[in-house]
Amino acid sequence: NLTSENSPDYIGYRTIEFKEEFKSGSFIILKISPLPQIHEKINNIKQIIKQFSNSTSQFNKIIKDLTLIDLERVLYRTSAEEQSDGKGF
Repeated sequence: NLTSENSPDYIGYRTIEFKEEFKSGSFIILKISPLPQIHEKINNIKQIIKQFSNSTSQFNKIIKDLTLIDLERVLYRTSAEEQSDGKGF
């Protein structure tokens, strides 16, 4: 029993309620699809992730020449450490 609106612009929760007629040991197969706006966001994330696997991407060109010290600085610096360098970040 679908208890929410089924329109593409609905942003609330959708729930399915199983009544007592649904016996123990039974199973159900559901096919779901994300709402159009969610599908668009997923595609945006996929495009961003592709940069990490593409050896000619700008991201890979930048990190290719980083040393371990550079990586440590990029990954683990705190805001206070950045500000103490006087860069204002």
